[in-house]
Amino acid sequence: MDKIPLEMSGEESPIKFRDCFSVRYIQSAALLCRLGFFIEKEYRAAEDVPPEILL
Repeated sequence: MDKIPLEMSGEESPIKFRDCFSVRYIQSAALLCRLGFFIEKEYRAAEDVPPEILL
């Protein structure tokens, strides 16, 4: 059992391919988080927003 789980072949692999996250999905989620943070930051920086809306 000196192999990394993803390097194992056949039925001995404890990690199934469908259980692994795609890099594309992770990158998309990271991009959406960054964009959402930027939108919130710009929204909160606006001076004419009433405080009750910021809740």
